[in-house]
Amino acid sequence: MVNGFLFTHGAPTNGGNRYGGGIDCLANATIRHCTFKDNGNSSTTFAGGLHTSNNAYVTVENCLFVGNYAWACGGASLTEGGSTAVFDRCTVFGNKSDDYIGNQGGLSVANTGTIIVRSCILWGNTGMQIAAYGSYYGAQSTIRVSYSCVQGGVAANGAGHFYNDGFNINTDPRFLNAPKHNFWFRDNSPCWRMGHPTIRTTWRRGCAPTWVSGRRVSVRRRRRCGRPSSRSIRRAATAALTRSSAS
Repeated sequence: MVNGFLFTHGAPTNGGNRYGGGIDCLANATIRHCTFKDNGNSSTTFAGGLHTSNNAYVTVENCLFVGNYAWACGGASLTEGGSTAVFDRCTVFGNKSDDYIGNQGGLSVANTGTIIVRSCILWGNTGMQIAAYGSYYGAQSTIRVSYSCVQGGVAANGAGHFYNDGFNINTDPRFLNAPKHNFWFRDNSPCWRMGHPTIRTTWRRGCAPTWVSGRRVSVRRRRRCGRPSSRSIRRAATAALTRSSAS
């Protein structure tokens, strides 16, 4: 379990192709309440933020990917090598990849990997938000998307197996101030109450972090629209997880 960490300004140092600026994950894992920010550099080939491979099953919950970079593929992440990455209640914004074999600035998949995306927001990443690393490397790969806000909509984008499991939208999520990394929603955001029904919680009008996938969590605190503290985010996300596991 990896819980509550900030991964920033990381870059792989191995020779040849370089994978995973933030985490290079080769075993089953759960990653919760983490931020992947400004990882990767000009020598990072794949997966600026998170790389999964080696048949690993990796669950990524309530995490933020912002400003990560890999030049060949997967600004935010690359899932490959028979691994499965489940992105649940994550925000993926402003990640970059170059136009090499396509441009996969957000979440990418290749070489029999599987991406499952639910209750997430992918917006403002370069190129395609969710895509395979070209049709050749993506032929045996899988993308599944549900209850998510994806810029440009959802499509196979090179993956051999694609499942639109429904309830996805392609509408500006209306962040408060994304350029300054304030990803709380405005009151008129279309993402309120759009997440999977099994994680529904009790709502109050006002602002809430997108890390709980557009669901307003009932937390005993004053209504506030500024940048949340890490403690308030962890408390809110924990409340959401507790309610979902009890439902």
